[in-house]
Amino acid sequence: MTISDFHTQDALVQAARLDVLARQALNAYGLADATFTLAAYTNNAVYRADAGDQYYALRIHRPGHRQLAWIESELQWLKFLSHETPLIVPHPVNDIYTGTLEGVERPVYCVLFDWIEGETGAARELTLGEIRAVGGFCGLLHHYSAKFIPAGDFERPRRDWVGLFGNESDYAHDSFNDEQQAIITETSQQVREVMNSLDNQPNNFGLIHADLIAKNLFFQEGQVGAIDFDDCGYGYFLYDLAPLLWFARTEPGYADLRKALWEGYTAVRPQPESHFALLETFVAARHVASCRWIIGNQEHPAIRGHVPEIIATRIDELRHFLKYGVMQTDANHI
Repeated sequence: MTISDFHTQDALVQAARLDVLARQALNAYGLADATFTLAAYTNNAVYRADAGDQYYALRIHRPGHRQLAWIESELQWLKFLSHETPLIVPHPVNDIYTGTLEGVERPVYCVLFDWIEGETGAARELTLGEIRAVGGFCGLLHHYSAKFIPAGDFERPRRDWVGLFGNESDYAHDSFNDEQQAIITETSQQVREVMNSLDNQPNNFGLIHADLIAKNLFFQEGQVGAIDFDDCGYGYFLYDLAPLLWFARTEPGYADLRKALWEGYTAVRPQPESHFALLETFVAARHVASCRWIIGNQEHPAIRGHVPEIIATRIDELRHFLKYGVMQTDANHI
């Protein structure tokens, strides 16, 4: 069988095959009596496992998407954050389990974490106070990132210009028409100019989460936590503010949300005021990365058959960014 045999199946067939692997992984982790349910399935599959008085999150990595060394390094960073800082993040419970998935020739990696309870919601449901708290969490994450000393074999992808737009990027899937590619190229060049400007200033680059969207954020007794560090890597700290802004880009209160996020971040990690004006370019960078991810994952059941119209809509947003400097298409100035 080939890897496409799994990825061309419908969602129900994929879920059934993933369930088999989840059971095998939990057995290997000594949780043979645990019950489990599929909690999320977009890039990876994440299960909630109930072992009586303890809950766990089991992540099954998308086959072929992450090198084993990258996963091992993610766990190394999470162990540091969960043990050496006050941040609420997933704690790895055990080693990586390597299993098999029907219809996939290569090994499939599974990781077990403690389950973290908390409330979450869509970006539009967050209050401005919660947005400020998210900014503060992000600032603390970057503060502790600078204190992390990785082992010599630590390896994570780069989320700089090369890592997002280069040919070796894990977002390197370009099946756009000539007009779409021209718009993406022009946008990526603007991103490059902004990133280059930050290279000459200190404290702008380091380990980042890289996917701090609303579903990866939760609130626990007034504190903010984050899950799903699967995309973490070396990038510009300002990029960590872009994913949440990207999801909120169509909301009427976007300008207030962006300001609140910046206020929370800079209260913990002061920035030159000129950096605030750079945020929208990083949102555009996230937008292009998302487009390329969609092209590379167009067989995923959630988007299968809808990719052309999704890409067409998003390219229109990039046109708006290039003309007005903002992603929001219902307002020329924010």
